[in-house]
Amino acid sequence: MTHRQTLDPRSCASPVARARSVFGALLVTLLLGAGVATATAGSVSFVADGSGTAIGVPTADPTVYTVSLIASGQSTPLGSFRAQAHHFTDVKTGALLDGVLTLDFGSGDRLFGTYEGNEAPTTSPDTFTVGGTIRFTGGTGKLVGASGKALFEGELHITGISSTGIVRETVTLRLNGRLGL
Repeated sequence: MTHRQTLDPRSCASPVARARSVFGALLVTLLLGAGVATATAGSVSFVADGSGTAIGVPTADPTVYTVSLIASGQSTPLGSFRAQAHHFTDVKTGALLDGVLTLDFGSGDRLFGTYEGNEAPTTSPDTFTVGGTIRFTGGTGKLVGASGKALFEGELHITGISSTGIVRETVTLRLNGRLGL
């Protein structure tokens, strides 16, 4: 088995590979959740770029990891943000499942959402691309009643895998969509 196969969760069942897959997916989803673009009546264009760190931990099911992410970045029109997200990653399929996120813009303005997506290996053994959809489900402060949808895309890079299969990753993301206020 090559080094690439060892890290690709779809080519092996090692805890490290599974954790990496979950970890990357969470990071991308969280970071992309920070922005939205293109306006229609009652909505505003929202675009966000962010980066952060994710941790993937194996579950009782060896093909599923639970992933937590913390990130920060800049969005238009809401400004700087901190993001927290959580999802499950199916390392056999690369699916990001049951994602939830909170984007905190400060001053009591928070945006909530759910997401799903996928991650895919690249030619580099420790780099994955991620992408998916975020649905905005409400907020606080000036974002009360917020709704909308955004697409996200990005990359995640595995920076470490413990002997117990816990995966640490860095992620960079971009989100584009609509935010109804």
